[in-house]
Amino acid sequence: MACPYLNANDDPTTAHFTAKRERARSLPSVPSTIDDDDKTPAAQLHSTDEKQVDDDNEGKAKQKYTDCYYHDYLRLDQVLNANHPRSTEYVGSATHDEHLFITIHQAYELWFKQVLYELDSCITSIGSDVLDDRELLDVVSRLQRVNLILKLLVEQFSILDTMTPMNFLDFRKFLKPASGFQSVQFRLLENKLGLQSTQRMRYNQQDYTNVLHEEHGARIKQQQHGRDSLFDVIQKWLERFPYLLSHDWQFWTQYKAAVNEYILEEKELYMNHADLDGDMDEERRAAIQQECDATYAAQVQTFAVIFDEQKYEQLRRNGKVRLSYTALQSALMINLYREEPMLQMPFRVLELSMGVDNMLTQWRNAHALMVHRMLGSKMGTGGSSGFHYLRTAATHHKVFTDFFNLSTYMIPKSNLPQLPNSMRFFMNFPNSSTSSNGKQKAKDCFVRRADRVRFMQDIPPFPTIATAKSLSPHTFQRQIQEMKAGKATQDELQ
Repeated sequence: MACPYLNANDDPTTAHFTAKRERARSLPSVPSTIDDDDKTPAAQLHSTDEKQVDDDNEGKAKQKYTDCYYHDYLRLDQVLNANHPRSTEYVGSATHDEHLFITIHQAYELWFKQVLYELDSCITSIGSDVLDDRELLDVVSRLQRVNLILKLLVEQFSILDTMTPMNFLDFRKFLKPASGFQSVQFRLLENKLGLQSTQRMRYNQQDYTNVLHEEHGARIKQQQHGRDSLFDVIQKWLERFPYLLSHDWQFWTQYKAAVNEYILEEKELYMNHADLDGDMDEERRAAIQQECDATYAAQVQTFAVIFDEQKYEQLRRNGKVRLSYTALQSALMINLYREEPMLQMPFRVLELSMGVDNMLTQWRNAHALMVHRMLGSKMGTGGSSGFHYLRTAATHHKVFTDFFNLSTYMIPKSNLPQLPNSMRFFMNFPNSSTSSNGKQKAKDCFVRRADRVRFMQDIPPFPTIATAKSLSPHTFQRQIQEMKAGKATQDELQ
């Protein structure tokens, strides 16, 4: 199961089960015997349901089903008649490769439309107040689909590469000032992912919407205001991550201690490898010691950036990082403990988000190389610097850089803090057990289920940082003691 990240005031362990109970209570009971005087027969219930459906549909026009025909269903008349080479208008006959050029770009636009459709679905799901397990599976599936579509778009350049520079020049003069930069859907795609306006390179020293028709520029500006991007909703989702803090677990504190241990081990390993006690003159020994101290200090400084919240927030204000401090901690924990069953799907969301960035970077690089091959250092038809603009955009127009940078703060599994048993209860599948004895497995499972029920009834066992700060130490400790003193009954387990 994946973790449904809830609002800060919600209990992540109870919401799902409470909803289940409420749905069950709302279902009508069907009598086992037919009594015309006292009870409604099942057949009458069924008839009543059908009447309700008819009443709901009353006044709505009913469309009689007709056979579907492949050609009509796909609107192929419109699709296949959309290729109109401009060379026909100016030289009397179409240059051969212009047909391919148009087909490739129309295919790109169709796939962009599908990518936008998938991203809208993911943004809606992740941006909801409660992300259900089933929806998280859909999000992963659709992000994976987006990755595969973008991979296909990269591979399409190999087809375009069959066109020679001379063949391209035969019709390029008829395309000015049109440019791929005017692809409205690609700009919408970048915005939906979360590309910031401050990140965008200036196009001919002007805002990128200025090269679009007025209605297209208005469409993009409307999307930019008041609508969350994929980055935005993922960040908010991470801020609701419920496993950073509990009554016996503080991820950030224990991670800091583990990092310190890891850095010291690295220093000791390097010193041992250098064999300072061997046959070595004092000058060489001092140089190695100095180098080792510098490496240690550099590692300390690297981690100090994220361990000091004020420094981190200053970097965020300066645009060096984007993730909020809480979202950073959550993303890091998900990556470090990604093998835990409850974190496997969240890890896939982060991984596939980076995959989208990766595939778009490959697409931009492939585009730049193709333009370089076709035009050399010529200016683009839209007036840009051509190859140089595209190559620079490939490195600047990234969205999920913070997720890539998490690798900087990874430490080996052997240094990871061990999760407490209470945490593992909630991060494992309900029936999982490490015991090799069958009876012990059942007993362990019973105990875990009892603990879960008790946790559900007494306190939110995994509050967010904001929730934990709102609890007074006295109240928090009292709730913990009550939880430990309680015992789940057989009735509670049902």
